Amino acid sequence: MCCLSQCRFSNWADNEEGTTGKRADPRSFCIQKALQLAAHGGDLDKSLMFAGHNAYKFGQDPFYKDGFIPTVKQLVDRIVTGD
Repeated sequence: MCCLSQCRFSNWADNEEGTTGKRADPRSFCIQKALQLAAHGGDLDKSLMFAGHNAYKFGQDPFYKDGFIPTVKQLVDRIVTGD
């Protein structure tokens, strides 16, 4: 879960309080859920997981502006077209 402390849309922090003090973006729940499933033997076939050194740019991507949460189809369509 420590990787979430580097995400600008997460409020998780690797400190005594365990938080940045800011409100978490609800989309960070998907990542938290997938990490918990991976750590505890859950079914990863029904989870979306993302990785990479550019993950921090998620909060700057206009596709997710104003808290937009895409459907899986919208996300896959975007990945396929490269937009």
